[in-house]
Amino acid sequence: MNVLLVAEESAGAQTLKALAQGGHRIVGVMTSPPKNATAGSAVWKLATQLGCQVWPAQVVKDPGFAERMHSDQVDILLNVHSLHIICKEVLGAPRLGSFNMHPGPLPRYAGLNAVSWAIYRGEGTHGVTIHKMFPAIDTGPIVYQSLFPIGPEETGLSLSLKCVRKGIPLLLQLVETASHDPVTIPLLPQDLSKREYFGTG
Repeated sequence: MNVLLVAEESAGAQTLKALAQGGHRIVGVMTSPPKNATAGSAVWKLATQLGCQVWPAQVVKDPGFAERMHSDQVDILLNVHSLHIICKEVLGAPRLGSFNMHPGPLPRYAGLNAVSWAIYRGEGTHGVTIHKMFPAIDTGPIVYQSLFPIGPEETGLSLSLKCVRKGIPLLLQLVETASHDPVTIPLLPQDLSKREYFGTG
């Protein structure tokens, strides 16, 4: 399975490590470059240590990069905690599609800061969703979703960590399914009448 990983933060580094341990071919990693010689992207540093090809994250906006993906025979693109909007040509280039780990239960918590909004609104449960990526943000069909309770002392950080702990195994399950029997990847259309989108404003 040829994987292209677009990733940031600790969640991205954990996903990269798990993919490398799973024996999949990591075609490349797209992430924010280090700001200087001593500080910067943990994902970039780990990818370099693992010998992966690394590109700056903003390259996902370049339609021409799709040709590189075709030549590298990318099977699947995984997006983990990267907020760069991926252009439609890059989204459509992988043989099996592009997939995102979203830290919220779709379709009700699309967009940004889902964990903080869930706490603010007094939700009793939250979730993490693996979904296929369409050009419209967080609208693609759901592959896997895990729901879990929000504790009484929950913070944005603790709830984000729960999403990561529950989400990475779902991503790995997706990659395994894609490797062995891709036609069985679940693709449940979202009920967009229940969609709520949280933006920056």
